[in-house]
Amino acid sequence: SASKVIRQHEDIFRSDGQVALLEMRVVRPQSTRTLRIRFWFQNGENGGQDRSLARVEAPGAERGVASLRLGNKMWSFVPSTGRVQQVPESMMMGSWMGSDWTNDDLVRESSLLDDYRVISCKNVDHDGPAFRIEVRPRKGREVTWPRMVIYARDGGENDLLPLTQEYY
Repeated sequence: SASKVIRQHEDIFRSDGQVALLEMRVVRPQSTRTLRIRFWFQNGENGGQDRSLARVEAPGAERGVASLRLGNKMWSFVPSTGRVQQVPESMMMGSWMGSDWTNDDLVRESSLLDDYRVISCKNVDHDGPAFRIEVRPRKGREVTWPRMVIYARDGGENDLLPLTQEYY
């Protein structure tokens, strides 16, 4: 079921800690830009992400830019200036790395199962058998993304590895 896929998706991302290499494609009417980002997460006792570090590995112009989160506070490092700056509360809704993600997206805890409802769940080919799950916010929930599409590998009951997540 879609709920099982989403539950496993969240369990993977809420484990005690993890390292992830992600590719973010920022699509604009005039251009498309791809960032490769390495994330480190360490979760606290309550399952919430207490600490995270995001470091841009590519493209070269942004290589080394980093964002550190400790609890609900965030700092950024830009190699060209060699400075670390705390991100003020007033900038938390600002764009992260020129994308549609906000600084707040990197800090705020949310739950797909609690905050979103499943609109559709289909079997598709996504470099192999996969589920395509579209979710929209539950009424009254304050979320950043009015629509998300999640692709998870359909490798059997215990192999629902997240493949791609699209934010709209």
